[in-house]
Amino acid sequence: MNVGVHWSSQEDRFRREYAILLIIFVVLGLWFRIRHLGDLSLIGDEGIEALAVQGIIQHGVPKVDSGLIYGRWPLYLYMQAGLAYFFELEAFWLRLPSVIWGVAAIVPAYVLGKSLFNRPVGLLTAAILTVSVWEIELSRYARGYTAFQFFFLVSLICFYWGFMLDKYRYKIWFIVVAVFTLLTHALSDLLITLFVIPLFSSAFTGSRKMIFGLWGLGLGGMIVVRRKVAGLHLSENLSSLAEEGSTAGGIIDQVRRALGLPALNLPDMSYFFQIARQDSLLLTALALVAGIATIYLFYRLFQKGRGWRVLIGLLMVWAAFAYQFGLVLIFFVIYLAAFARDLRKLRDPILVAAVGTASICLISWFAILLTAYPQLNSILVMQTLFGFPDLYGYLLAWLIDGWPVMTISLVIGSCVLFARYLRDRSDPAPIFLLGALYLPALAASLFESFQVSRYFFHLYPLIVVIFSWVVFKGSSYVVNRFTFRKAIPRWLIILISIPVLLSASQDANPRYAYSVGGRTYQSKIDPHRGVVSWEFYAGFHQDLKSPSLYVKEHLTGQDKVIVTEPEHMAGIYHFYLREVDYFLAAEEGLHSDALIREKEDTQNEYIHYITGSKIISGRRELKELIQKHEGALWLLGDRRLLRENSRIYSDQMERFLNRITKQEEYEYVGRDGITGTLKIP
Repeated sequence: MNVGVHWSSQEDRFRREYAILLIIFVVLGLWFRIRHLGDLSLIGDEGIEALAVQGIIQHGVPKVDSGLIYGRWPLYLYMQAGLAYFFELEAFWLRLPSVIWGVAAIVPAYVLGKSLFNRPVGLLTAAILTVSVWEIELSRYARGYTAFQFFFLVSLICFYWGFMLDKYRYKIWFIVVAVFTLLTHALSDLLITLFVIPLFSSAFTGSRKMIFGLWGLGLGGMIVVRRKVAGLHLSENLSSLAEEGSTAGGIIDQVRRALGLPALNLPDMSYFFQIARQDSLLLTALALVAGIATIYLFYRLFQKGRGWRVLIGLLMVWAAFAYQFGLVLIFFVIYLAAFARDLRKLRDPILVAAVGTASICLISWFAILLTAYPQLNSILVMQTLFGFPDLYGYLLAWLIDGWPVMTISLVIGSCVLFARYLRDRSDPAPIFLLGALYLPALAASLFESFQVSRYFFHLYPLIVVIFSWVVFKGSSYVVNRFTFRKAIPRWLIILISIPVLLSASQDANPRYAYSVGGRTYQSKIDPHRGVVSWEFYAGFHQDLKSPSLYVKEHLTGQDKVIVTEPEHMAGIYHFYLREVDYFLAAEEGLHSDALIREKEDTQNEYIHYITGSKIISGRRELKELIQKHEGALWLLGDRRLLRENSRIYSDQMERFLNRITKQEEYEYVGRDGITGTLKIP
C-alpha cells in the first residue's frame, strides 16, 4: 500500500489530533517569542518605529521630530501605538505586535500547506515555523515584517480558493485581506503578480482569464491609492534632496517616480561595450551565431506559424547574445509553461535552436570574461552572466549560505512540481505555489533595494511548504519501501521523525529556538537569521540603551550630543535621550535620500530625516563645532567607527576622530563592549 495515499485517506480520522497539535505549536511559538522580550535595547530601525509611535500618541499621526510624517505600515504602527498608550512606550510593548502576528502566521501557513497538499505537509510547515530561529528573531523585532507575512499568507489562501479554485466569495475576501496587506509593507504591491498565475492554467477559458485581469486592475488601483496615503510625507517647511533631481532622467525614470516605484536594477552591460571596443571580432562572431538562429526561427515561423513560440525563441537568442542569461532562463520557463505538455517538448525544433544558441553564447561569454578580466573568478563571472534580474542577490544568496539543505530541497521540489504541472495543467496547486513564490521574488529583484534577508521574509513560509512536501513525499516512499512499518506503530514513526525533520531544515532546532529568548549582549547571532543583515552588526545585539541613558543622566547646561553613523541608529539614541543635537554623517551622506533640508533656512541647513538633528558632514564642520561650542560635547556611537579603516568615514575624518579618542577617555562603554560615549570638554 502507498503510505502517502494511506495518510491522505485517513486524514479526516485524525482531524482532532491535528487541531490539538496545531494549538500546541501556537502555544510553543508564543512562549519562544515572548520570553524576555523587552530585556535588550532597541536595535536597527526600532528607534524609528518608537519615535513614530510617540508621534501618534502626541499628534494622532506618526510625526517624528524632524517634521516628517512616517506613514509606512500604518496598520502595524497604530497597533503599537495602542499598546504603548494603554501600557508604556517601552521595548516590550513595541515588540509585542510582532510576537502576536508571528504566532498568528503559524495558522495560515498550516492552512496553505493543507490546502495545496495535505494535513501532514501543513502540520510540518507549522512545526518548522513554530521553532524557526528566523521566525522567532523577526517576531521579536519591533517592525512590521511578521504582520506583513501573516496578511500575505492569508491573501495567498484567499487568492488560491477564489481565483485558482474559482470560488466567488473568496475573491471578495482576497480584496478585503489585500487592503490590510497593503497597509503593512511596500512589498505588498507584489500581490499584483498573483494574477499572472491563472494565465498558465488550462482550467479557465480566455474570457475567465480576462475577468480575472479586471480584478487585477482593481487591485492595481488600490495600490496606487495606498502609495498616495501611506509612505513618507514632508511638511511644508521641509524638502528632500531627492526632490531636487526629480525632473532629471529619462522618460522611464519619470514614469517610475510618478508611480512611486524605486529605481530599476538594470542589467550591467559594461563588459559588453568594453568587449565591443576592444575586440569587436568576438561580438561579430556571436552576432553571426545569433543571426543564423534568427533566420532559422523566421523560417519556422513562415513554415509552421507558431508566432508566440518564435517570439520567445528570439528573445532567448538575443538575451543570450547580450549575456543576460537570467532572462534566458525566464523565457525558457515561460516557453515550457505556455506550450509544453510533457518533457518531450524539449525536442521542439524552435526550442532546440534557441537553447542551442544560448548554450553557445553562454560558453563563449564565460570564456571571454574569464580570460579578458583576470580579477573575475568563475563564480563572479557566473554572477555577472546571470545578474539580471538579481534573484541571486535578493533571495538565492541568503538561502544558499544560510539554508543549504532547504535550498537543495527547494530546487528539487520546484523541478518536480513544475514537471507535475506540465503533466496535468488542470491541477492548480503546483503552478500556484511556484508562481506565488517566484513571481514576487523576480519582480522585487527588478528594483534596487538593500539586499537584506528580511525582505523575502514573507516568502519564507512558501519555501517551507515546498520543503515539507519534499520531506513528506520522501518519507512516504521510505516508509512504504521497508516492511518495518508494520511492526512499528505509525504514530511512533511520526513522533521519532519530527525532531529529525526539524533539525534537517537547518532553521528549526528547538534548542536554538529556546536560546533566543535568553540572549545577552555578548551572545552570538546567526548573521543570516538576525534582524540586522549588515555584517558590522549582524553577529550580536548592540547595547544602545545604557550608553544613551548614561549620557542623559550626566548632561548639564549647554552640553550637546553628537551621534555617529549608521543613520538609522540615530533614532534609537534620540528615543532614549529625548534629543540628539548633531548627527555625524559620512561625507557622502548628503547625497542620500534620507536627509532633509529646511527650506526656510537661508544657510541651507541639513537635518536628519527622523530626529531633526543637524547634520555634520565633514571634518571641518566637526572641528569648528568643537572649537566654538562653549559647553561639553558628548560623542556617542560605535567605538569601532572612530578608529581607522572603519569603511564608514573618509580617511581624514577617521584620523581626526582617532586623535580625539586617544586624547579623551571613554566615559562609559555599553554591555556589548562596543557602543560607548566620550566627553569632549
